[in-house]
Amino acid sequence: MAKQAAEVDLLTGGRFRLGVGLGWNRVEYEALGQDFSDRGRRVDDQVELLRRLWTETSVTSTVGAER
Repeated sequence: MAKQAAEVDLLTGGRFRLGVGLGWNRVEYEALGQDFSDRGRRVDDQVELLRRLWTETSVTSTVGAER
């Protein structure tokens, strides 16, 4: 997703804005075996990783390593 968003941003001359939401449907989280109560922390981690992917040449991350 990061590469696709970066490409769209390039094609639009920097006008692209990516909206990210937490999700609100507890049933979807349960179906994926994920804890609904810590979704905010996970989104924060994912947004941090996306920012690094967009700005750094090489990125090493443990986000999602608990799976």
